Amino acid sequence: MSGGCSSSLDLNSLAVMVPVPTRATTGSFLLPSCVSPEPLQAFRSNRAVAAATATLSMFMNCKSWRESGESGPRRPSPVRANRNKEAARNSNVSGAHAIAAQMPDRAHCASHLRLQGIPLQLPVRALHRAVLLLAVCSCEGRSPEATTAPASNAPLPRDLVARFDGGVVTRTEWERESRRLPPALREQFASEAGQREFAWSLVDKRLMVAEAKRQGLAGREDIARQVRELEERLVVQALLAQEERAAGAPGEQELRGWYDANRQQFEQPERVHLGRILARVEGQGSAAERTKARARAEEFARRLKAKEPLAQVQSSGDGPERARGGDLGLFARGELPDRRLEDAAFALREPGQVSPVVETAEGFAVVQLIERRPARTPPFEEVRAEVEGRMAPVRQRRVFDALRARLRSGADVQVEVTARP
Repeated sequence: MSGGCSSSLDLNSLAVMVPVPTRATTGSFLLPSCVSPEPLQAFRSNRAVAAATATLSMFMNCKSWRESGESGPRRPSPVRANRNKEAARNSNVSGAHAIAAQMPDRAHCASHLRLQGIPLQLPVRALHRAVLLLAVCSCEGRSPEATTAPASNAPLPRDLVARFDGGVVTRTEWERESRRLPPALREQFASEAGQREFAWSLVDKRLMVAEAKRQGLAGREDIARQVRELEERLVVQALLAQEERAAGAPGEQELRGWYDANRQQFEQPERVHLGRILARVEGQGSAAERTKARARAEEFARRLKAKEPLAQVQSSGDGPERARGGDLGLFARGELPDRRLEDAAFALREPGQVSPVVETAEGFAVVQLIERRPARTPPFEEVRAEVEGRMAPVRQRRVFDALRARLRSGADVQVEVTARP
């Protein structure tokens, strides 16, 4: 502790949550009116300093005013009070001197101690030790808690994003948790402020976990049961994944064999690639509106039959396909929402052929056949990746069944679900 005191020590930075009660409160210390009771919050966890501060508060607790009938606690003489305050304000004194400068005179405190039946010599020696301890803490320039907790303003190592009393959050942990966020939340925390907020959320979680453990919640049976169940699921998943890796990936022959045995799953029905131009009728529409919409659709059909490009004719039409140049998409039987439109579409045989005007729920439309694809079964090479995907659950089930049979055969299992009488 070289170099002298780095800061003065006053009662505003020294107390252990010493209550400032009303006169009716019992079991608490009353501070003399010459001492400011402003925030008395420090050193709560350090027993030695807490005891020292309590001793100091007790020494200053002058209750002789209760017997004398005065309306409030006695103060030192005005001359001494002014001198004490002036000394605390103007002189470059140590923390212990600053405390002493705020204290009532000895005779005043001694009177109170005699009333309490306490020998004067004992509290005076205790007071000396208390002042010395508090002054030492002040000379260090930090609270006793700060001797074990890292300084909040110290720069963090590059591999840390947060540090708190009892732990740290590493950059690796922070990045791993960030990657687990849903895309929308990941964008929200992309900025520097968002990244800082996310780091705070991890610190908050660690602090809450520590508090829950401190309160003994981690030992609760219902929580322990859920932890065991989660552990069981995770280790079983890990075991199955390990067994699947040991079984190896399916070979070409196995894939082809599965494709041949399940060829029907890859059959593709006949499909038509269509263009559509719609003349929309809002709601039910009046007779005049429907007549006008039909006339528009008839005009669309005439232009298409005259070999005018679909996209050019569609620029005069309605419907969402307008943004795609009139391309409605590829459909099999049963996939078009309007049965009348479907029948008209599958009646077309040659690309470029145009249907008659069709009344639909949306208004009046004409469709043009862009491409007709007959039903087919694609070859194995075309659907190899799909075959692997469809085989995966089958192979997983096969691995699971083999593992279960092996484990059952090596265990002496007895099952009885009917209770005996």
